[in-house]
Amino acid sequence: MKKIISMILVLMLILGATSTSVFAKNEKQNNGKGNVLTKFFEDSDEISWAQKSINKLQLKGLLKGDKGKYQPNRSVTQLEAIIMCLRIMDCEADALTMENLPKKYKGEAVQKWAVGYISKAAELGILDEEDLKNFKPSAPVKRHEIAKYVIRALQKEDEAQDKMDEKLTFADAAAVPQGSVGYVYLVSQLGIMVGDGKNFKPTGTLSRAEMAVLFCNLDDRVDNDNDEYEFTGIVDSVRAGEIVLKIGALTRTFDVSDYVVVYKGTNSIAYSRIAKGDNVLIKTDDDVVEYIEILTDHQADDKIITNYSGELRAIGSGDPATLTVKIKELTAIFQVADGAEFYFKGVKGTINDLKVGDEVRIAVDNSNRALKVVVNRQLAVITQDQGEITELDLRGTYHLSVDGTRYVLSKDADVKVDNVASGFGDLKVGMDVIVKLRQSVIEYVYAEK
Repeated sequence: MKKIISMILVLMLILGATSTSVFAKNEKQNNGKGNVLTKFFEDSDEISWAQKSINKLQLKGLLKGDKGKYQPNRSVTQLEAIIMCLRIMDCEADALTMENLPKKYKGEAVQKWAVGYISKAAELGILDEEDLKNFKPSAPVKRHEIAKYVIRALQKEDEAQDKMDEKLTFADAAAVPQGSVGYVYLVSQLGIMVGDGKNFKPTGTLSRAEMAVLFCNLDDRVDNDNDEYEFTGIVDSVRAGEIVLKIGALTRTFDVSDYVVVYKGTNSIAYSRIAKGDNVLIKTDDDVVEYIEILTDHQADDKIITNYSGELRAIGSGDPATLTVKIKELTAIFQVADGAEFYFKGVKGTINDLKVGDEVRIAVDNSNRALKVVVNRQLAVITQDQGEITELDLRGTYHLSVDGTRYVLSKDADVKVDNVASGFGDLKVGMDVIVKLRQSVIEYVYAEK
């Protein structure tokens, strides 16, 4: 079923895709194998083992350097690791709209441009309360820390907690902090971070070249909006300047750049070595193929997160809630993960804003949980107030007062205390609170102890 749904999603992307250029002016170089490589960074020659990952991520707009240089041997900072997690999970745009640090942030000073990244990471649970107390934006991130960030970004915190007593197979397993065992176990089991084959080096740092490989591994397993101009299919024919792919039930012809980059495994190969029947991933820019990767069967169907699109047919109110979606001729039911996000034309809402009949795009993990729902309509107008809870009346018609202003409180309101899903009984007079209202009725309550 997953393969069929994935095929349908690809067809929908094909029929609706347009393209936006992400290239800067790049230097071209011949690789001596009959094809021309795009050299994205002038200092990348020394890290040929990471070249594929760097090229791929930069082409997708996920990896950035400075003045044509990538600085591959520089250590990755805690802030850079957080930013990359948010980019891969398609949350950067939302982060850029956030202007205030979490109230519980006690870490080192943060530059204004980076505030939203930390706030979004805290909202998603990538950074917990302890992290917010000790965060050092410019400090080199440790490998066990980045394992934690990645697993939390994938919303697998509960699974990590369940694996805290697992026996790690790395020779240096004893060096993994006890509170990181579950994260290291999962990130290695998923093939995202595997160490050097013997050691994990949990307290070691990560170079920017290593970061590119790590996050390319993650991106390969996550299907998101960054993949809009990326297609996977079987080669039907190939010749100079043109490749024809069978994608599901369709056959599509693509123009190929004279400077196309082609990889098989980690090796750059000549374009002429692509053969009919190869399973390939291609990346287009301005409707022209700039990147081709010959895939193994394992790579072609090994997603941690997959996107499905269709019509919302039912909203189940159980615990967890469920969403029933009609996808072409198939109907699928997805559980809603804790912390799932809901967006309406870019405006954040909740599951309460969904309506049967909505056209939705759902990011689902490999446990069949909906992590993110994007709805193709505007959210009804919402107003907001914030301050201190000065009254809470849960008799008859519920009321909540913010700095003395009294509002009706919906009995179905979404309540979070310290960013944790909560009930009305967890609200207390004196708490700092942000409330969101529709037609003067509170539907969202975000409180802090």
